Amino acid sequence: MLTAPIVYIQGSGGNLVARSLTLDPKTVPYLPTDLLHTALDNHYTAEQRSNMYNNWNHKDWTEAEQLFIKYHCPPGDTSVFQATPLKLISTFHPKQFQDGERHGTWGSDPYWDSIIFIDYEDDDVPMITKLARLKRLDMPGHEAQVYNVELSCIQKLMTDKPNHLSIHWRQLRTLEDFCAGIESLAEKLNVNFYPDHVESLWQCWDEQNKLLMHDSY
Repeated sequence: MLTAPIVYIQGSGGNLVARSLTLDPKTVPYLPTDLLHTALDNHYTAEQRSNMYNNWNHKDWTEAEQLFIKYHCPPGDTSVFQATPLKLISTFHPKQFQDGERHGTWGSDPYWDSIIFIDYEDDDVPMITKLARLKRLDMPGHEAQVYNVELSCIQKLMTDKPNHLSIHWRQLRTLEDFCAGIESLAEKLNVNFYPDHVESLWQCWDEQNKLLMHDSY
């Protein structure tokens, strides 16, 4: 079941939001590459998912993001996710999502039940792009990609999809606001909210973000 894409500019916390919304065994889990083939057949509990998801490390953020859902390719890989009763909630950068729509990656519109954007203000962008640059040293073009492509793309997508759901980047900055935002989204997507696991995920993510920023000075 194609439940919701999470569309966000690089560095604005899409993986945190996705992991927090896919703790529920009713959703397709994010998994390391060697377990991707088990995504639709194995029952991964909220605790098992939390243990896998809670892996952020400011020393190697790239490695921490090596959890995936195997389906981003055009028709073929997507059909099994459309047919499964598990809810698919997955991350996209704006241009990636726009290209998927253009090339019919998910079939005929409406393919997703909902769409989630991570919103932001213009003066949030410098910090967001700095985080993107520091986290993914293996992708040195992240910052330029945001300014040259992604910002205009996400604004167009938001305009074209006025009934979207959203969580604001600034809500990710405090535990209370983040938990409230995730609980609201979970209710709208009809997935379970696990406050203890979400709190643990946020605390690790926030601590490692602060260490990352500290090391950059």
